[in-house]
Amino acid sequence: MYRFIELTKPEFASFAQFHSLANWNQNLAAQSFREAQGYRTYLVGVKANYTAAPSATPIRATFANSNINTINDSELTCNYRSLDDSDPLLAAGLIQVRNGNGLIIQGPLLDFSDRGLTNYFFQQLIDFCNGLRLSSIDVFPPLVQRTLTAKGDITQQFWDLDELLSLLSPLEPVSDPLGLDPRLPRFNFIKDLSKLTDCNQLLASFRQTTRQSVRKTLNDHYAIRALGLDELSLLQSLLDDSNTKNHIQGRDLDYLRRLFLSYSNDIDFLLVEHDQTPISGAIFVKEFRQLIYFLSGTATPYRSLMGAHHLQFKMMERCLTNGVMRYNMLGVEGRFDHNPLLDFKAGFRGYLEEGVGCWRKIIHKNRYVWHKLKNRLW
Repeated sequence: MYRFIELTKPEFASFAQFHSLANWNQNLAAQSFREAQGYRTYLVGVKANYTAAPSATPIRATFANSNINTINDSELTCNYRSLDDSDPLLAAGLIQVRNGNGLIIQGPLLDFSDRGLTNYFFQQLIDFCNGLRLSSIDVFPPLVQRTLTAKGDITQQFWDLDELLSLLSPLEPVSDPLGLDPRLPRFNFIKDLSKLTDCNQLLASFRQTTRQSVRKTLNDHYAIRALGLDELSLLQSLLDDSNTKNHIQGRDLDYLRRLFLSYSNDIDFLLVEHDQTPISGAIFVKEFRQLIYFLSGTATPYRSLMGAHHLQFKMMERCLTNGVMRYNMLGVEGRFDHNPLLDFKAGFRGYLEEGVGCWRKIIHKNRYVWHKLKNRLW
């Protein structure tokens, strides 16, 4: 009925580009970015098995070194190729591998209402990872578990835990109630623009205090410009200011450069200037159905100039102009009291989407423990 296979880049790209769950973590740009970070990547999928051809060649994992405790990611190879290309592709996913562990972020792309297909994908995924001698696989499925108000009140429930346990078996949930896993935010703040037609309605949709802050920036002293590759250090310094203020470790300049080169036309690095002085900046990722506010920073001496408010308003206004009706302000912690980041985003009025979080399968327990210990020591 189904065949689990490795995909070519054209196969994966054509499927991922137009899938209803398409996202920036499941495309060829993401593959390029992760490989630049040192990950080994695999493109896998499921095809309908309508032909009489054998389902697939067997998995053959070969290793330059037979000692599993000294295997490097670069030594892993796996042969799991389709023998027929005429059957339709039903699912696809980008796997990234490093330090003996696999990871799928916002994938796989498939119809999760088809439980047979979903169960088949994950069962075969474990076999595939076993063939690569991975110790574990972590998956962040692209599913919304429920929506909430900015105060934490549930407005709609899509999946309960028992349904997810059945659907995503043999994976198990990793406890992270506050959504603190840095690999993917569990709680995303969404601004729905579909009922707004112009900038006046947009401004009126904000909270009064946010509206007043934005209005103070709507003058000729403010300007927004895109940064080139050789100017990313300007944004990096702003990110560092905000990271220091919030006591977090941010990304370095090499990370920004890899993003810029990998995502090309699908990403913007923007700088807000006040009388030609950089005061704020952010990275925006363009998906076909939404604009994502990814990373941002503000210069500490100029916080009172509300550069971040100005940038948010102008980018939402751009979405309205371009017919993009969903503005994703991305992650916040799942705390609804004393949460300054949530308070800032809630001022623009929207709602929270809670994802289903990380799901894990430990494939080889001893190898998993060894890799965890190795990573701590080195």
